[in-house]
Formats: sequence, structure tokens, C-alpha cells
Amino acid sequence: MKYYQSIFYISFTIITNLLFYSCKEKREDHNGKFATYKLSEDQRSRLKEFSINTSKAREIVIDNFDKELSSNIVINSDYIKLQTNKESLIGEISKVIMSDKYIYVLDRFLSNNLFIFSKDGKFLSKVRNFGEGPNEILQVYDFFVDNDKNKIGIFDGKLSKIVYYNFELEPLHQKKIHFRFSNIKRFSNGNFLTSVNGSDNSHIAEIDRDEVLLLDSNLNFIQKGFKLSKDEIKNNYTLIDHLHQNNDSCIVWVPKFKNSIFKFNKDGYVEQNYKISFKKREVPSEFYLTSTDKLDKIAKERQLYYYSGHYEENDNTIFMRIASPRSKNIISIFVDKANNEYVYGQIKMDNLDLPIFSLPITSFKNNFVTIIEPQYIEGIKKGFYKNYIIPDKLKSMVNISEEGDNPIIQLYQISLKK
Repeated sequence: MKYYQSIFYISFTIITNLLFYSCKEKREDHNGKFATYKLSEDQRSRLKEFSINTSKAREIVIDNFDKELSSNIVINSDYIKLQTNKESLIGEISKVIMSDKYIYVLDRFLSNNLFIFSKDGKFLSKVRNFGEGPNEILQVYDFFVDNDKNKIGIFDGKLSKIVYYNFELEPLHQKKIHFRFSNIKRFSNGNFLTSVNGSDNSHIAEIDRDEVLLLDSNLNFIQKGFKLSKDEIKNNYTLIDHLHQNNDSCIVWVPKFKNSIFKFNKDGYVEQNYKISFKKREVPSEFYLTSTDKLDKIAKERQLYYYSGHYEENDNTIFMRIASPRSKNIISIFVDKANNEYVYGQIKMDNLDLPIFSLPITSFKNNFVTIIEPQYIEGIKKGFYKNYIIPDKLKSMVNISEEGDNPIIQLYQISLKK
């Protein structure tokens, strides 16, 4: 996702860009051509609806919409400057995955490439095998990392296939696929969870346009669910539809407007983990099936809220963000996983000793990972953030940064100890 503008407009801009980027994802051209596809009798018999357990859902109650969070919950910052050269130029970061050895950065809109950096930010490799032949690729749309088999799978939405690579991004083999999807994650047992949000799979009678699918290691359908009505699809009910993965054994799905966090395990068991409650300040559900402009107007006029779906999870902490058209009142939620306690409120931005320039884009171990984009780096250079205490390590990286350099990776932890 893309993050912009100065400190006084950070909160407003984050939400604006979040919605813009989601619309952009909807328009993205990943439309490989498919003939009518019929599932085998065995697949049809196995393709059951997810069973969802709601009995263990923890309610998170938001009942003070002007509450402030202390900035001292943010601790232990670190920074990684991504090397910039003619081979490693990133245009717009779409997705980041961090491991013990590598930083994987996807830019699917401008550079149309996957870049691999070392943990200290040194550029290592990128995709080079572009074309329409065997093991070649046209559109670098999404990717996953298979650490068990030491390879990376990249989804080509134009050629409707997944090309597998080693960690030097040398192509190994490919697998043609017969359906479209927007997001894919891999479980430790080789199964996959994918969202087909906004993807037209009308050539397969058993699959609807906006569902979540569990697939086996050969990308055959096992389970499906969370089907939307025609009105919900028409009005972008899942405009933001994220699958989030903190470890290899479970994946979280966060649909827009559901005000719920659903967790899937590798065998397809689904549990509602959290339910966000706004009491009497929630946008009524009948307004979800309307235009975004009308929804925003209603929410602003009546000072109402809804959960737009932003979520990240590291080893210790869960992060959620409540969106409202009231730009001055955007609420962050942090949940301590060890004791299941939570805090919420606005992080006061005018005297923060650790600048958080953007929403978390991923996590690594007990860290949240964000991106400090070039416009922020330039702002620090020009002294725009006088009320921030800029850490020395970040200062030194900014001082050696030049115009057009790649972003800086920011890692930080959250402590909710009282």
C-alpha cells in the first residue's frame, strides 16, 4: 500500500490512500482467459461450505471515540535502508514479506517485479524471465514463500499460472491454473487459502465471484465460503478483503463491514476470533449497500464508525484500525495476545518520540513493519517534523539518502504493560 503527505495530514491521508489503493486493486488487470471448466465428481463431492465457530469470539468494545493512546506503547525501533541501484528501483510497494534471511518486496503496479533484499537491505535479485513461454512470466501479481521446499511461487494473472523460483529468483517450473484470485497464502501442510474477491470465475459453476477458498497443494478446491449477494458485490462490500498470515499454521481473513476477524487453520476449521462493537455508533448495515460517497457522508454527518478491514498480527500483538470519514478521529486497536487484553484510541501525533509514518504493511516475529516512503525521508531532511524526536539511526539513513532512493523499512514493537 502507498503512504503519503505531511504530519498534519497523516491520519486523513492514510485512510484516503487505503481506499484508493483498494479501488486500484479492483481495477487491476489480472484477467487470463478461461474456457468453461467442470470440476470432477470427486472435487464436487469434497467442495463443502466452511463451518464457522462463533462461540469463542472476543468482543472488543469501542465506547470512547475521543480517547487518546500514549505514544510510549511503541518501543524498540529499528530501520533498514533498502539499497538503491539501477537494478533495484522500486516504484510502489504492494506487499512485503520478511524472513530470517530475506526481505521480499512486491511492486506489481509500476516496476511489475519482485525484489529480494538481504536482512540488512542489500539488493540480491529480481525477476528477469519475462515472456509468454514455459517458465516465463508477464504479470507479477502476487507471491508466496515455501520455506519447506526453498522456493517462491509467483502468480501471473495474465498467463493464468504460478511460476516457481528458487531464492535467487531463477525459474524452476510452472503450474497452470484454471481460476482467478486476488490473494493467496500457503499453510505449512501445503494447503492454500485464497480470496477470489472481485475476480470473475463465472466459467466455474461451483465458484462464486467473492468467496474464500481452501485449496490442496495442487490447487484443487477443498472448501469454500463467505459468499456474497449480488448487491454486496455490486457495491464493493469487500472492497478491502485481506488475508493476513503471521505463521504457517493459521491465516486470518478480515472482510470489510463484517466487524469481525476470522481465523482459518490448515484443515479449513474457521473460528471467529474477534467481534468489534461500536455500541450505538456503528453505521447501520442498510447503508453498507450504497455508494462509498453516500456511506462516508452518512458516517460523517452522524459521527458513525465501521471497521474497514485493516489488520496486522505479529508474535505478540494484534493491530486493527477503525476508519471513519471524521479524519481527526481515527482509532487504532492493539491486542496483547498473551493475556488477550486490548487498548484503543488515537495515537497523539504532535509529540511522538518514535514517528510512525504509515500503517503496518506486514510483521516479523514480534515487530510490526512499516514503510518510510521517499516523501517522508525528504520531509525529515527539510525539518518538517520538528515535534518528532527522530532516532539517530534513522537520521543517519536519511542524511545519506538521495532523491529517488528506495524506501526505508521501519520495525517497531508494542508494549501494553501498564
